[in-house]
Amino acid sequence: MPNIEIHGLGIRGPFAQEAFALRKKIFEILEASPVAKDIVVSIYDDIVVDKKGEAQPYLRIIFAPADRIFLDILSLRSLGFDIEVLELKNFQSRNSQSLVSEADLDPEFLRG
Repeated sequence: MPNIEIHGLGIRGPFAQEAFALRKKIFEILEASPVAKDIVVSIYDDIVVDKKGEAQPYLRIIFAPADRIFLDILSLRSLGFDIEVLELKNFQSRNSQSLVSEADLDPEFLRG
């Protein structure tokens, strides 16, 4: 389930309409993707500013390794936002029959 997060526009305030319009554009751009039905877009109600106090909204794309080849990340550059890309080590769907074992996890993470 690829998750595209919108940061810095919020769900309230002066940029809220832009955030909801951006969400719609993201779905439109990625509608031909083989994983389109699994994509979710999250709008975070946060403020992102640089050292000068100027707004710096950005997109964060989080996806499982299996989705990498299907997700056309470069197509989102046309939206004019900085883009962070994070690849998950694993993703477990609520419908999945398999569970992640401790052997699948990073030992450093387990140590805390």
